Amino acid sequence: MKKIISVALALLFVFCCAIAEDAPETRVSVIEGEGIREEIVETLYTSEYGYNLWYPAELLAPVDMKAVGEKDGAVYMFDVFVPAWYLEVEEEVPANELIYMMIVPTDVPVEYADDFLLEATGGFDPSVAVIGEARELETDADTVIKTIDVEENGVVFRYYLVMNAERMLCITTTFPADALEGYAIHIERLVASINFAEITAK
Repeated sequence: MKKIISVALALLFVFCCAIAEDAPETRVSVIEGEGIREEIVETLYTSEYGYNLWYPAELLAPVDMKAVGEKDGAVYMFDVFVPAWYLEVEEEVPANELIYMMIVPTDVPVEYADDFLLEATGGFDPSVAVIGEARELETDADTVIKTIDVEENGVVFRYYLVMNAERMLCITTTFPADALEGYAIHIERLVASINFAEITAK
């Protein structure tokens, strides 16, 4: 997993973008919480890896990426979402200010999900990083979402596993701790909207 993350970060600002020419499907949703009520427009994203989701196009943008492992020659395929304004600037964003979400299909059996989630935090120094407790999000009956946070040097790394009885996605998100309120609720909504059932995996 750490290899995939490092490759993705190295390639992130190359922006091998695939922008659909057809107008995407959208919907209007309302976010409520802690005295806040916000109306947002969400766009449907259909992945070639067998799932779809809804994302806030004014805030996030999809970037199609592939990476080849330097040692094993394996091809890692994944979807990446970044802040929409990243696509409008040429300079790189400093690593400690980087915001992104990477969605990777995995062949790990769903019964090993808990071990896999804990393994995601294994590369952090516990004397520096604050590793949170794993938690499970409320979803429909067919989908299970588990997540865990790690905060290190002012950066939050949040890992999700989204699964049904047969398939699992591993999701890595990162954002500065001070951007937690601005992005976390939207990322969590995006993850919760993932649907395996409506399309057939290729």
